[in-house]
Amino acid sequence: MLKLLVPVNGSRHALDAVRHAAFLCQDRCASDIVLLNVQTPIEGGRASAYHSLQALRELEEQSGEEALRRARAILDDAGAHYVAQVRIGRVAETIAQTAAANQCDMIVMGSAARTPLGSLMAARLSNQLMRLSRTPVTLIRRVGRPSAVACAGIRAVRSAKFGCNHLRYFLQHSSLFP
Repeated sequence: MLKLLVPVNGSRHALDAVRHAAFLCQDRCASDIVLLNVQTPIEGGRASAYHSLQALRELEEQSGEEALRRARAILDDAGAHYVAQVRIGRVAETIAQTAAANQCDMIVMGSAARTPLGSLMAARLSNQLMRLSRTPVTLIRRVGRPSAVACAGIRAVRSAKFGCNHLRYFLQHSSLFP
């Protein structure tokens, strides 16, 4: 079974990736999930002039735990086995290093590609990650309403010789398919 790394920043797109990973665990496709929140170091800014390094690290840890709170609730509800980590560093490099250190089989992350600027930013992080990591990256994209293709896909899955789990997955996550 797969071991998944899910980077979480507290956004709804990241939570979509957590829901996808939870479903993979429920469907027995994945066995373990590593939740990761990456905090950029703040000791290089003005805050270091007013606070000790210890206080800055505690602030980063608190911010990371807050970002992981809703993701933990989703995985707890699903009954998934997971480990949550907060790391400090550059986002893409830290995700790639954590995936390698935990021997993850796949990185599952949300994509915020709704506007041209959001698309550019999401592509920048995912492209950096694909260049740096030897672990495959799966992007989960949120789509507003199910399209005609998704509705046709539901009818095709219902009439095909797929198992119940495939149909249930498609129906529950039809918004993820363009």
